[in-house]
Amino acid sequence: SNLIFVCGQATSGKTFGMMLKGLNGVGRERYTGRLINVRLNDSKKGTSMFRDGMTVWGNFANCEVSSSDSPTFAWSQWNNAIQMIHANFNPDNPQEWDAFQEYIKKQQSSYIAIDEATAIERFKMFAYIFSRNRDDSGVIPSMVLSFNPKHEHWTTEWLVYGGYIGDDWKIRPEMDGVTRYFYIQGDSPDKVVWGNTKAEVVASARIHLNQDDIAAGMSEEDMVKSFTLFTGNASGNRKLVAATKGQSVANLHNVGAKQRAVLAEAYFGPIESEEVAVTKRMINDMFESAWDGDENMYAVMDVSGGDLESDDCPMCIFKGNMWVGLKTYRGTPKDLVDWIGARLQEYNVPITNFAFDATGIGYFLKSFTNGNGFAANRRPLQEYDEYGNQVTLEQCFNLRSQFLNKMKVM
Repeated sequence: SNLIFVCGQATSGKTFGMMLKGLNGVGRERYTGRLINVRLNDSKKGTSMFRDGMTVWGNFANCEVSSSDSPTFAWSQWNNAIQMIHANFNPDNPQEWDAFQEYIKKQQSSYIAIDEATAIERFKMFAYIFSRNRDDSGVIPSMVLSFNPKHEHWTTEWLVYGGYIGDDWKIRPEMDGVTRYFYIQGDSPDKVVWGNTKAEVVASARIHLNQDDIAAGMSEEDMVKSFTLFTGNASGNRKLVAATKGQSVANLHNVGAKQRAVLAEAYFGPIESEEVAVTKRMINDMFESAWDGDENMYAVMDVSGGDLESDDCPMCIFKGNMWVGLKTYRGTPKDLVDWIGARLQEYNVPITNFAFDATGIGYFLKSFTNGNGFAANRRPLQEYDEYGNQVTLEQCFNLRSQFLNKMKVM
């Protein structure tokens, strides 16, 4: 496959498997490979990664080893080399992101492996590395990522959207070793088009070639990549089990319940000690909520600090109780009112069905819109029964406690 994930139990031999695959191209003129760690200390001479490299690569076909901060395993008779490199960059810093791209441009290889891939925090970093997966050796490009489960990470999202993780947040047994096909249509895992055949992906992604691609003899299916997931268990690593007399497996069962779920049971779900952020999967699930039949359109909006450096202002649009749209605004308060008007018109939301955060900058929106401003410390709203009679169902301290109480009921 063009892309392979190797995950599952810790100590199952993922790194050795990844290194062995790197040997597939050795002997093909000008073949190159890269094994990427995020931290320098993970791959330089003296580390366990370097020792593994010596075992797998260093003892193969008169390999010449250059030990440095970026160890190189070379076979001069074929002009081949596999190098261990590191890529510790912060992609959220524009200068470091530029430096990362310049660095990876110089690392193009037909084989790229990333060890502990969950250290690659951003999907865009993976995507850029994937774009450099090539050389002129004639070896079909392939990329392998090895890692242990991490719930709040793009690798987990990738496997969820690809259909490899079940409702129990574990790898579906029937998907181990199964190859599927994909086309990255956007900038995140939820924008990847999946299929069981290349033709299926071409149709779903509506892939079209330009005349230059056609003249080069390419087809739409050439644009589709293949993906395979392999898992393993600790007891399957017979070499380590024998060397430790079984203690490599026993160690995984004696790290506490939470870590045992991740390391020994390959559990990709949330754990109690983990800070649970909002994921795209959670957002998608909200869009799939059952509709109550109410045809009326509603909108709610949180208002940020009011400048370009502030967080985006999100507006959520509902049809009855069903979430049907999400829009965000970033800009000055001067343009916010027109933006709100345009979004309400787009979704046919009457101004009386628009509620917004009326604290801070949002307070001034009350002067420009007839929407319903929401301030947490306001007194509770009067409630009415189905016949329009005033009723008091609960005694609430303020509007915030009243809304929280309603959310609890829902």
